[in-house]
Amino acid sequence: MDTPSPPAADNEMPREEESLEREEAPPWFAPPMGPEDVAAVETLLGYEFGDKSLVGEALTHGSYYYPYPPGDSTYERLEYLGDGVLTCLMSREVFLTYRSLPPGPLTRLRAANVDKEKLARVAVEHGIHRFLRHKAPQLDGQIDDFIKELCKYKYHSNGLLDAPKVLSDIVESLIGAIYLDSNFNQEVVWRVFRNLADPLISLETLGKHPVSELLEFCQKTRRGLQFVKDGWDKHLKVDVLVDGCGRQEVFLRSIGEGGGEVLRIAAKVTP
Repeated sequence: MDTPSPPAADNEMPREEESLEREEAPPWFAPPMGPEDVAAVETLLGYEFGDKSLVGEALTHGSYYYPYPPGDSTYERLEYLGDGVLTCLMSREVFLTYRSLPPGPLTRLRAANVDKEKLARVAVEHGIHRFLRHKAPQLDGQIDDFIKELCKYKYHSNGLLDAPKVLSDIVESLIGAIYLDSNFNQEVVWRVFRNLADPLISLETLGKHPVSELLEFCQKTRRGLQFVKDGWDKHLKVDVLVDGCGRQEVFLRSIGEGGGEVLRIAAKVTP
């Protein structure tokens, strides 16, 4: 006759529950940001989050999940939100500050204060970039190169610096996170951004646009000017042709990815 099995001990876990206990997290799972890092970021921003998970999400690049596809908790959606609210708030700021300024200069002022370079400066100057979570080694080199070039331009390079997009992305995503966490309170967001972006670029510190500068020079010296664009693959080539001594010469050639930035770089010359 078979001997009956002894009853399970009180502290013995049933096999089904044991298998669930030992089940590993999915491979695309990213651990949450540690509480010390969250607190450090909050100190840099001057804002305490109710939902701490938003900090990690706002600083997580898609490459952090490599070699698996990015999970849901990357900064992309928060970046989208932050980009929109910053544009709105800066539009209000320049509109109220410069009450007689026409739309053209207002647009330039707004753009200079929320564009890729300005926001990348904010990330570096406050050390926010140190908390970026990623697994893309090339980003570190791009950030280091940008930091080395920053000292050449006190306020803004007008497109001459190649600011890594990831830096402006994380500033926008953190702004989006604050906007969401504060229940869409624009004044809270503006207070945080105003402190981070200080000093804002003003009409006095904006500087002249390189294309306008070159046009004025050619008008004063009675020279013809032509920009010749040649798009190929992912890059754009711009030749600046200036009339001089009876012939047209290639004064400067610029090659890069962004059409607007390439044009500015091509124009930024000292004849």
